[in-house]
Amino acid sequence: MDSSKEFILSINDGLIISTREPLTDYRKKILSDLYAPIIGTVSTNLYISLFNFVEKGEIESPVLTHKILFSRLFINEVDEFLKARHLLEALGILEVYLKEDQNEIIYIYQLKEVADPYDFLTDPISGKKVVIVNYESISSILPPALINFVTNQFNGFQDLNLSDAKRIKIIPAKAITGEKLLTGYIPDFLKIETEYKGKVNTSFSDAIIGLDASKEKFAGYDAIIPHSLL
Repeated sequence: MDSSKEFILSINDGLIISTREPLTDYRKKILSDLYAPIIGTVSTNLYISLFNFVEKGEIESPVLTHKILFSRLFINEVDEFLKARHLLEALGILEVYLKEDQNEIIYIYQLKEVADPYDFLTDPISGKKVVIVNYESISSILPPALINFVTNQFNGFQDLNLSDAKRIKIIPAKAITGEKLLTGYIPDFLKIETEYKGKVNTSFSDAIIGLDASKEKFAGYDAIIPHSLL
C-alpha cells in the first residue's frame, strides 16, 4: 500500500473505508461543535458518511466506488469532493492511501477519531498530561476527605491530611460542555494497559488524574486518556 499521491480521481475508482473505533454520539457532538465551523458542512458530512459505510462491529467497509459515495453526499464534481477530503486530511482525521491492483486503483480511507478537547489538557504549572476520570469509578480507592473535596466544589480542603493535600492541583479545563475547574490528584504513578489485536502493551506515566465530579460518562467510558499516553 502506497501513501496517497497525485492521481486523477475517477468516480469509478474503488475505495475501502477503515476505522478502529465507531463514531459515538459524544464524538459527533465534538465534530459538530468544534470541527464543523472550521471545515464546513460538506467535509463534515463526508466524515460522517464514510463512517456510515462501515457496518456495526466491523472495522472495514466492503469495496465501494466513488460514484456511490458521491451519490450519498449529493456531490457532482470531483473537485468538490477533493476539497472536502483535503480538509479532513489537513486536520488529521482522515488518512488516504492508494492500493494499485493491476489496472485498478483502490483508495484506502483510514478514519481517525476527532480529538476530544480533554486530549489537549495539561497542568499549566508542571506541563504534565491530565487523564480525566469520572471520580465515582475510582471512589473506592480515594480517601473520603478527597471525595468530599471533589464533590463539594473545593470545600473541605482543611479536612485533607498533609500527604493528600500536597497531591492536590486545581486544573482549568475547557470542554464542549463549557469551562470548569477540575481537581487534579498526583498519583505515585499511572499504569496504562492497552490491547490491540490480542497484544497487551503496558506503559507508565507521571500524568495527573483529573477527577471529574459531573458524572459525565464520556460516551460510556469512565476516563479519557490523551492519545500521546497510549
